[in-house]
Amino acid sequence: MSISRRSLLGAGLVSPLLAAPILVSPMLGRAARAQASAGIIRYGLSAFPPNLQPWVSTGASAGTVKMLLHRSLVSYGPDGNLRGELAESWSHEADGAWVFKLRKGCVFQNGEPVTADDVKWSIEQIAGEKSTAYMRTQFQQIERIEIPDPATVKLYTKEPQATLPSWFGNYNTFIIWRKSQANEPIGAGPFRLVGQERGSSIEVAPFDKFYKP
Repeated sequence: MSISRRSLLGAGLVSPLLAAPILVSPMLGRAARAQASAGIIRYGLSAFPPNLQPWVSTGASAGTVKMLLHRSLVSYGPDGNLRGELAESWSHEADGAWVFKLRKGCVFQNGEPVTADDVKWSIEQIAGEKSTAYMRTQFQQIERIEIPDPATVKLYTKEPQATLPSWFGNYNTFIIWRKSQANEPIGAGPFRLVGQERGSSIEVAPFDKFYKP
């Protein structure tokens, strides 16, 4: 089966994709696609991702795979506007804080719930002094993070940041389980990593507890 990058990365991933494993491979030709096993979607990438670190920009191929494995607080919908992902709502308070309310029922691929502590930890990793994250400079503008309850995150910035919610619409700002190992980030996306053959293919399978139907 042949699918486009637009359909993979579009609004919430169309439902047929959530029912079948995906095998992504660089320069996958027509013959290989024709030989796809029943129930497996084979998708060609322009190159094999150098790595799948969630916060580092390593090219479009890596971004394609990472968007299957992870989710951030928000994303861009087909209309170009921000929509909720792990966050169901966000608002700007009178005291200058941006407040994000987490969506109920979101879990990581190890079964742990997505909490405000995970959001705080992910932001701190991106903004760290030794971080190589793509959005490091932006996230270092966050001066303080408060957690009123497990489903609420309040972000205070050094200066007013009217576009702060859009930072989380970038595919290098995923929210990761706070106890993840450096070489094994655990995300909350619709697919989980099954295995990879370096330079050849990456296999992902549907995550049945993904919060979207």
